[in-house]
Amino acid sequence: MSPEQTQVFIVDDHPLVREWLSNLLLEQPDLHLCGQAEDSAAALAGMTASPPDVAIVDLTLKTGSAST
Repeated sequence: MSPEQTQVFIVDDHPLVREWLSNLLLEQPDLHLCGQAEDSAAALAGMTASPPDVAIVDLTLKTGSAST
């Protein structure tokens, strides 16, 4: 990870979607996956531990919407 890379956090309740997005990010030299989560509670904890510049969030999570 370098300071020039944009830190990206993924929030999606589907493991295959998270894996697909992670693989796409790994191909981009200017992006770094700083974390991922399957629900909003885990996302908030993960983003507190490793603050992202950008979050890719599924709006309809199984445990409730991303806005809760």
